[in-house]
Amino acid sequence: MKLWLKLAFSFALLAVCLEIFILTPSPKERLSSNLPQTNLDNTNGKVLTDAGKLSYSGYSKYPSLNWDPSPLTSSFSDKLRYKMWDVYILYTNNLTLLIALADIGYIKNSFIISYEKKSSPKSYEKLIPPWESTLMSSTSLSGTTSYNSSSYSLLFSNLNPHTKSIKISSSDYNIDLIYSKNDNQESIFFFGPFNEDMSQFFYAHKSYNYNVKGNVKIGNNEYILDNELGLMDWGRGVWPYQGKWMWASGNGIFDGKKIALNMEELPKDFKSSKASEDCFFVDDKMIKLGVVNLNQKKGSDKVWEFKTVNVGPNEMFASIKGIFVAEESMVKKTNLWIIKSQIVQYFGEFEGEVETVDGIIRFKVRGLVEYHESRW
Repeated sequence: MKLWLKLAFSFALLAVCLEIFILTPSPKERLSSNLPQTNLDNTNGKVLTDAGKLSYSGYSKYPSLNWDPSPLTSSFSDKLRYKMWDVYILYTNNLTLLIALADIGYIKNSFIISYEKKSSPKSYEKLIPPWESTLMSSTSLSGTTSYNSSSYSLLFSNLNPHTKSIKISSSDYNIDLIYSKNDNQESIFFFGPFNEDMSQFFYAHKSYNYNVKGNVKIGNNEYILDNELGLMDWGRGVWPYQGKWMWASGNGIFDGKKIALNMEELPKDFKSSKASEDCFFVDDKMIKLGVVNLNQKKGSDKVWEFKTVNVGPNEMFASIKGIFVAEESMVKKTNLWIIKSQIVQYFGEFEGEVETVDGIIRFKVRGLVEYHESRW
């Protein structure tokens, strides 16, 4: 056999071995029982230890723990594993709009996704090389997130802890929005470990039921918004090389109340995980849900079913059940072998009910379901 054939065969064999034994994610058991849903509202201290590990696992409704990422940026390897994103979403009856800036350590990107009802989703993505400057907000309630180039600019400003300014300018999008909320609006702060020693983790602040006003221009279509609803998804964490999630998010007015839901399936360490990110909002109040499973209905690529694994509610958490009906979807794929990403987003409507110890709350709101799988 010629030398070049031997080398080609050896390289192909090595690639197959890497794919099977290293790059292929190990199977993760799905949560089929509940977590204790540990509340950390009365816990003081820091999100991270001095060694850069998660100090606590659980959730809170208020920013009781201080975020300081300095232990995560002390070495080159830490910087590669550290992921950051700031995301803002707007839901109206006719428009779903998602705006984001993300820094995943070795590359940054900003993207805009818009779904106008009865039209196909549109997207714009700007890949930002490491040598170009970006700024990420110091916390979810303070600081500025920004990027600026000759063809694209983005600016997220915390005007105060309850008010944000969102500005985007590109060839296809011009966005100028104000997000504001009441002083007593509850959120979810999530502290989720991926491994037992909590050196890999996801720390997130998701805040729903913002009142949104301003202007959105998408091509030739312009929206003048007043008193619409939106959310902030602010995430920081040290992720494993194999990362994936399933996220369901909805927001709207139903029966005269501001309703929002947040459901997410993440890889979790069963020993150290004390809570899930699943929750439901009615006006200013957050209702903690038990662990939620989302499943695409058998025989249908348009319908998703979701429910909590707990049969009924208790004093610690409520139960939920319902369906999501997709109207349109969008797929984004990147495959560079070592670096790989696939995101599938479904746009549509949620309908269902939440049961608490005080009764049943029915809902029907606009939203999306997102599936993401990556090597990063």
